[in-house]
Amino acid sequence: MMKNILLIFIVSTALFFAGCKKDNATNQPPVITNLIMIPTSPISSTVVTITVTATDAKGISTVKLYYSVGSGNYTVVNMTPNGDNYSAVIPAQATGSVVSYYVEALNLSGLVAFAPETGSVAPATYTVAPTANYIFMNEVWSWGLTPDFDWIELYNTSNSDVNIGGYKLYDSGGQANPSLKLRIPDGTIITAQGFFTIVVDDPAISGNFGLSKSGEEIWLENSGGDIIDNFVYAATTLATQSYGRKPDGSTNFYIFNEITKNTTNNNATTFK
Repeated sequence: MMKNILLIFIVSTALFFAGCKKDNATNQPPVITNLIMIPTSPISSTVVTITVTATDAKGISTVKLYYSVGSGNYTVVNMTPNGDNYSAVIPAQATGSVVSYYVEALNLSGLVAFAPETGSVAPATYTVAPTANYIFMNEVWSWGLTPDFDWIELYNTSNSDVNIGGYKLYDSGGQANPSLKLRIPDGTIITAQGFFTIVVDDPAISGNFGLSKSGEEIWLENSGGDIIDNFVYAATTLATQSYGRKPDGSTNFYIFNEITKNTTNNNATTFK
C-alpha cells in the first residue's frame, strides 16, 4: 500500500513539474522578425508599407504599428495579418519630414514584444527625400584607435554607379554645427550595388568626428544638403563587433559578431 502511495506521489510530482516546465516554455513574449520598410527611400509622393513577421506559441492577439512625424504624437495603426505576416501603411509625408516608427505585438497571454526591440525609446526612422535615394549607411564600426580609425560604410542599392562627391556624414556635433560635417571628396564614385567606407575620426581629415561605442545618432546628406539617411546605432561590447543592415540596404539592423567592412553583411552572424 505504501509503495502505491509513493508511486502515485512521484508520478504526480513529475507531471506537476512537467506542466510547470511547459508553461514556462510557452509563457514568453511574441517573436518579431523581418521588420521591412518599402520603399527604403520614400519621397513626398509615396506611402510607406511596414511589414513584420510575428509568431507566438499561444497565439498572437494584436500587432500594431506606431509612427510619428517630427516631434508629434504617435499614431497607432492595427496591422493587417496574412498568416504570420503583418502589414500597415504610413501615409506620404512632406519632403524633409523625419518619421519614427516601431511595431508592437501582443500575445494571448498579454505579453508584449517590439521591433526594433527598443520600441519608442529608439524607434526606426527615415527622412522623406526630395528624390529617390539609393545610398545608405550600411555598417558602422566604433572601436577605432590610431591607426585604425572609426568608419562608416555606405552601400549603393541601385544598378548604376552613383557620384557621392559632396555628400556629408555627421553626428550630433555636425547636426548642431554644420562646419563639423565630414564631406566626401568630389568625384567619389560608389559602384552599382557596391560599398564605400569612409574613416570619420582621422585628425588629418577636416570635419572628423568620433563614433561613441555606446551608440549615437548619425546622419547622411546628399550634395544638395538633403538628409537621405539617419539612424541610431546600438552599443557594441567588443572590438570585433560592428552594427549594420542585414540584408544590405534594408531596414533590418543588427549587431554583427564579425566586421564585414567593404563586403556584404548578408552572411554575417548576429549578436542578437
